[in-house]
Amino acid sequence: MTRRAKIALSFAAVAILAIVATPNLIYHFRKTQLDNAQALVAAHGGCLGLDLVDGNYMLDLWGNSATDETLAKILPTLRDLPTGFTLIGPGESRLFYVTLVDSSISDDGMQLLCTLPISCLSLDCPNLTDASVDCLSSIDQPYVIISGTAPFSDAAVERLRQSKPNAMFLLPPDKSEEQ
Repeated sequence: MTRRAKIALSFAAVAILAIVATPNLIYHFRKTQLDNAQALVAAHGGCLGLDLVDGNYMLDLWGNSATDETLAKILPTLRDLPTGFTLIGPGESRLFYVTLVDSSISDDGMQLLCTLPISCLSLDCPNLTDASVDCLSSIDQPYVIISGTAPFSDAAVERLRQSKPNAMFLLPPDKSEEQ
């Protein structure tokens, strides 16, 4: 075999090896990235999961873990999580399903939270005001659940509905009856 043929064969072998190894390397990098984000959220008292049905991230914060300070600490890491196809599960987009229960998050915290690509947001946040409606209106694909402890005025709820006419909003029974 000539030297030229050996070099060509070596390049072909390296190319095939790279093609075979790349998905595995990407998988392990992305899995490590997700594991680190899950550990960070857990260290702050919350929970982060990956929905293997549609590939979205599920962020749950409740009680003492649902504060503006917690959001400020975990959001940079959450924003760095991969979106799109990542070889760690199904889904072409990686949006966030966020659940806030018994939360002390304020309007400033909601403004921070709305910088994530959110698909579903369940709110139990008595400290929010009508100012948070503007942040909620900025969500691209909202499916928002507003519980009875998000004290939005009727005018703010209507403003939110008008800003997202194709969105779905589940309101507490007392607000739903008024609409």
